[in-house]
Amino acid sequence: MNSDGKGDQLNQDVDIPCEGQVVPLKGFGFVKVLQTVSKDKDAEYWATNDLKMSEEKRKGLERQGWEKEVYHRALKQCCGLEKAQLSKAISILRHLLFGFEVF
Repeated sequence: MNSDGKGDQLNQDVDIPCEGQVVPLKGFGFVKVLQTVSKDKDAEYWATNDLKMSEEKRKGLERQGWEKEVYHRALKQCCGLEKAQLSKAISILRHLLFGFEVF
């Protein structure tokens, strides 16, 4: 990763500080890269065009994303939405409220 504006590849040997690092991304402009460590001790990277993003804000966005994943998984598993081939809003509501499909 180069901060001189000439590169756009993430170099695994570069240490990203806790507050992140602003780097150029070819064809896009500048992004801020934040590094986290997964539960498996693997390095994970976040890139954002919000150059002022803090680690606290990143954690909040990660939490919101996970909450949405859990919500959608519950809809598919508990409400049967995964198997329902519905496209109209009224059909979806009837499926959720009454447990049958109306096309």
